[in-house]
Parts: sequence; C-alpha cells; structure tokens
Amino acid sequence: PNAVSGFFNVFTQPLASQPRLITIGAGTALALATHTISPIITPTIASSEGILALAPLQNIAQQAIMLIKGVGGREFLKQALITRGAIVSELSCYQRVTQSIDLAQLLKIWQNDGQPVFVTTSSEALDTVLSQTPKATLAWILQKILMVSSERLYKHAIRLGFKHIICVNHVSESALFTAILAIKERP
Repeated sequence: PNAVSGFFNVFTQPLASQPRLITIGAGTALALATHTISPIITPTIASSEGILALAPLQNIAQQAIMLIKGVGGREFLKQALITRGAIVSELSCYQRVTQSIDLAQLLKIWQNDGQPVFVTTSSEALDTVLSQTPKATLAWILQKILMVSSERLYKHAIRLGFKHIICVNHVSESALFTAILAIKERP
C-alpha cells in the first residue's frame, strides 16, 4: 500500500497505455485497484520469489519493467529481472522509518500471556524489535513462537537465533490470524 500511495503522490499524469500490473500482496493490490481498471496480478506467495514465479515474467527479454518501491530494500527482484533480459527502471517513492517502540509495555503484555506468538512479515521489523530488546529479555523472546510470512524471513529468524518458527508463506491477515488461532488452540 505504501508504494501505491507514494506513486500516485508523485505521478499524477494519466498512464499513456494500460500496463500489466503486478503487486507483491493483496493489500497493495487492493490499494492499487482504487486507481486503475487494469487487471492486477498478485502472486500466491507474497514475495519477490513469488513474483518471479508468475507466468507473465518468464519470457521478458527486452521488455520495460518499472519497479515501484521504497528506498533501499533488496535488489533480488531487480537483478533477477535483468538476468531474464528485462529493461528495469526503479521509482523509489516512499521511505521506511524505524519506529521507536515501548518495549517495556509490550513485554508486560507478552509475559502475561502464557503462550505468546510473535508475528512478523518484515525482516526490518524483526531486526528493529530485537535491536531495542534488552539483553536480559532477548533469550526469553528467542525461545517463544515466531510466525513469519516467507521462507526468506524464516531463514533470517534462524540466523537471529529463534528456536520455534512457523512459516505461513502468506502475508494476508486472514492466513496469519488462522495460523495464530491454530497455535493458541493447541493443548
């Protein structure tokens, strides 16, 4: 959704043609649908890898592709598209800002829950929380259940030291909520 609002804040002219539109997830597709009548393609798995698996991106030699994204981020998608022969341009139209969190308040809530489940769809968010966690609490957090939305994030969590990781492979709120309920209903 950030890329969509950022793009339409910068790019106000009507599009000269009807481009093929691909979004990383359902939230971005929903935000984009308010600005276009063109069909929007969304991968089953909301990730760069999911986007690259889509049929329209298999034979793209000499096709112009614009990536609309936040400042920074992974170069994986861009490099993979270039490797496939696409002519790739980028428009960075928003910037992620690290939020300061009231970790003491969150820890009280988490520690009062007998079985807290931490959920993240972003390696940056996970890194931010861990960077603001006191060392005395870090070991406790690393022993709790962490639910992630992609295989890449799963591997990142392992590198950080998490022991109990569940990969949902989907970023939708309903998929994550269903997975959380399944965990909470276990004896």
